[in-house]
Amino acid sequence: MELNTLTRIEQYLCDALIASPLIPISVNVLRLADVIDNEGVVQQTNNIVVRYTGATNNVVNKIPMVFTRRLSFELNFSCQNYLTSSGHDFATQLLVGAFNTLNGGVPGGAGVQVIEPFTCDTERFTGITEESQYTYTQTYNVTIEEALPYVALDPCVQRGNCRALWPGTGVETKLPLGGVVDEASGSIYVPAYTCDQEPTEDYGPCSGVRWSNEVAQNGNWVFVCDPECVFLENPLDQPIYLLTTNSYTEDGRLVVTVWDANTRTPIREVFYCDTGKKLARYAVELWRNVITDDGGISPKAKVDATWFQNANYGEFAVVTGGYQFLYSDPMSPDSSQVSIDGGELIGVKTDTFIQTPKGRFYFIGQSPKGRGWMLEGTFQMAELTELWRLGCLPCNADSSPYKPC
Repeated sequence: MELNTLTRIEQYLCDALIASPLIPISVNVLRLADVIDNEGVVQQTNNIVVRYTGATNNVVNKIPMVFTRRLSFELNFSCQNYLTSSGHDFATQLLVGAFNTLNGGVPGGAGVQVIEPFTCDTERFTGITEESQYTYTQTYNVTIEEALPYVALDPCVQRGNCRALWPGTGVETKLPLGGVVDEASGSIYVPAYTCDQEPTEDYGPCSGVRWSNEVAQNGNWVFVCDPECVFLENPLDQPIYLLTTNSYTEDGRLVVTVWDANTRTPIREVFYCDTGKKLARYAVELWRNVITDDGGISPKAKVDATWFQNANYGEFAVVTGGYQFLYSDPMSPDSSQVSIDGGELIGVKTDTFIQTPKGRFYFIGQSPKGRGWMLEGTFQMAELTELWRLGCLPCNADSSPYKPC
């Protein structure tokens, strides 16, 4: 049974009545879903409204599971007195016309196997409306048989824990602009507001930074809470990178060093504050013996992620660059594609790929935009025991800098 089967059967009933020579063309035949858009018409003229009302199911075979379903549909007739025409007489004529038209009918193109055609089970008078319309109801049933389709669920459903697929409140899948991760706790830190003015009411002092030119994504790094206050001037033209020193001030701010990527020398130290959020890989329960007295990740913690990855994601990877494309079908030039921001966490099935003239496309089992295929080189495999950054080699909090981004 397809998702639109019931809609198509309702439409079959409407089409059959409209095409029947026994139903005058002056009668409006509508599905209940269409009545709302035609409310004025329905209240003033002669109408037949079709609607699905329910089903009864019976299992005829358990393995594989096969059902018979008896689907019920109602036809609601409303006819109004008009000049010398009696609404009652006209309604009874429509009842007979619908009975002769629909009994024995089989809906085509509905994606189901019909084992008993339409039959009219009941017919009754339901009253007179405020508009002096005589109303009647006919109930039709059709019996279908179908095998239960197989629905492929994520393995996390069988395990009863799908939190890794949908990060909860306080969890981010990528670092914000200028952000760093505290290696001990997995918490995300952003530049702390240090200018003299008070932050705006909409943002706090730990709102982080953004580009001064948000459209072109260039210019200076300015504070979100105060765009007039510059954190770093034109970082694109003066190659830099950031490394945490793993040291804190008395008020809990993290000390981060800004390095010159050309001379490999520190430029200055800046202060970062805790956003209260964690990076996703620290929050998907991949660690054992995580809880310590300090609340962080114990240095003795064991990585237990191989089985978890293969069941859920594939292997963890990070999208490189500013953005990359996720393709629905790399073999078709007209297939749909969506962009994924650089730095997003994805799951790559390294043993499932398609070789094309453009290159090798790997299957992406999990991403913020769903499943698809990505070209080799547009993502970077990520080790769970390392930190990563947008387009960078993994950055560990060492005293000496790594290769710059």
